[in-house]
Amino acid sequence: MRNQPLRMLSWKECLAILEATDARGVPKPFSIFFCTADQQKQTGGQIIHYEKAVWHVKNGRINKGQSAIKATVKPRQGASKWTRNIRAVDSDQIRRLNIHLILEINGQPVK
Repeated sequence: MRNQPLRMLSWKECLAILEATDARGVPKPFSIFFCTADQQKQTGGQIIHYEKAVWHVKNGRINKGQSAIKATVKPRQGASKWTRNIRAVDSDQIRRLNIHLILEINGQPVK
C-alpha cells in the first residue's frame, strides 16, 4: 500500500500546535524543525531540530483567558504576533522563533 503524502499545515494550525496546553495550562511538547535567521546581523540559515520542545511562557503555564501575545511577548517595540518563545525540554536555552521560519512541526510540513 502506498503512503499518502502529509498535508501541509497552515500558519494558524502551526500556532495552535505551538500554543496547545493541557487542562492545567501547561504547554504540551512538540517536535520541530526550523531555520534560523537574524536580519539585523544578517546571519542564519542553520536548520535546528528539537525532538521535544515546549512553548516557553512565564511561570510555565497559561492562565485561562490570557492571550497568547500577553503570555509570550513582553510589551516592547517590534513585538510580533508571529513570534513565540520556545525551549527544548532538556535545555534551559530559550529561543525566540518567528513561525514563518518553521519547516516542520510534529512531522508535518508547514506552508
